[in-house]
Amino acid sequence: MKIFGTTGSRSFQFDRMVRALDEADFSSVVSDDVEVHVQIGSSTYIPKNVEWIRFLSRDEFLDQIKCADIVVTHGGTGAIVSAISSGKKVVAVPRLASFSEAVDDHQVELVKQFEQMKLIRGCFDLSRIVEDVARAVSEEYRPYRSNTEAILKSIDEFIQLEVIKDGRRRAAQ
Repeated sequence: MKIFGTTGSRSFQFDRMVRALDEADFSSVVSDDVEVHVQIGSSTYIPKNVEWIRFLSRDEFLDQIKCADIVVTHGGTGAIVSAISSGKKVVAVPRLASFSEAVDDHQVELVKQFEQMKLIRGCFDLSRIVEDVARAVSEEYRPYRSNTEAILKSIDEFIQLEVIKDGRRRAAQ
């Protein structure tokens, strides 16, 4: 099993998550060999037990997601949507202002909302990261449907209805 952890590209550190991924023993909850790769961004903690890189290009980031079985990410919308739109199981860890990881705690609400929608697993206590990854492996999540697709479908349906209405008007003339 391959786990890809990402802290994002902002200038805030996310040492708590990087350390948790570095110190976690995922072999206790999954039967496969476990590879962990972490994009640490501006974090100051340097992992000792997992592969890491500071930053990735957008293409490299998407390649890491594509190759991963599980994505453990900060609670930013972009990273979460990138992973779930690729069909990956996601464990999202919100950054907290009290740890100087963000300016406010907006990611807590974002992660809760994605979790309520049954799209991801939220991790609100990093001492439980192993258990949250195990639950993400075993749980089923709803497939992600982009609002873009829904909007395009609505536009297409509207156009089709207008074509039908226009055809009826012309036939009635």
